[in-house]
Amino acid sequence: MAINRATIVDALDANLNEMFQDGLESWGEEYSKFCNVGTSDKQSEIDSYESGFGAMPKKTEGSPASYDTIYPGIKKTYTHITYALGYEITEEAIEDNLKTPETFNKLPSALVRSGTETVEITAANIFNNGFSSSYTGFDGKALFATDHPTLGGGTQANTPTIQADLSVSSLTAGLTAIEKYVDERGLSLPTKAVLLMVPVDSWNIAEELLGSEYKPLTSNIGAVMNMEKMWN
Repeated sequence: MAINRATIVDALDANLNEMFQDGLESWGEEYSKFCNVGTSDKQSEIDSYESGFGAMPKKTEGSPASYDTIYPGIKKTYTHITYALGYEITEEAIEDNLKTPETFNKLPSALVRSGTETVEITAANIFNNGFSSSYTGFDGKALFATDHPTLGGGTQANTPTIQADLSVSSLTAGLTAIEKYVDERGLSLPTKAVLLMVPVDSWNIAEELLGSEYKPLTSNIGAVMNMEKMWN
């Protein structure tokens, strides 16, 4: 449906002092902080992976070395999607509009914001739907699952068994769990947390945890964590 005179009826009034435009500003790009971003000129892309080797066993003198093999992983196909939005304006709305600059000249910026926010919302859905069994990753498991399978057998958890609110204890447990991650063959992975994403309702707790010189809610001096904060 085109923007017509009924849509901008206030802009036809000679007594109108100023026309304000909503939807021009955004928080700026955030998705690239937690998504791998690339370019493509193909209809789709495929990622796959393979394991390394397991731990090296002991060998007695004169005996042959043991031999290991690598395990093929699960491939993931990414099919590209096009998003598009536009607008139309009737000739009458343009001719009779007494506040054309304020009414129409800012619409391209509003369209840019629409695209910017769409990207952010789509990326954030990875986490917003992270507990959904209908929103699974390459291994058939939800992002926040306790039983992500490994190629060498066994599983790894990507969430606590019992969910917990953000606190000193839960953040400490999460950071510790990340440093205990292992690879597909059970060898330790050199992983550390670099970004804390929290819902906007928890921004103050995150600020206390990461931005305070002291251990929150105690009188003990603590070190400031070098981790980026992002409110989502």
